[in-house]
Amino acid sequence: MQATRTGRRVQDEPIRVEVLDREEIEEKSS
Repeated sequence: MQATRTGRRVQDEPIRVEVLDREEIEEKSS
């Protein structure tokens, strides 16, 4: 986790990571 490094952006990052993970999983399964 880069909580201290990103600072405020930490709140937005988890959402992006979740979306990217979902897309990756969908690509691998298809």
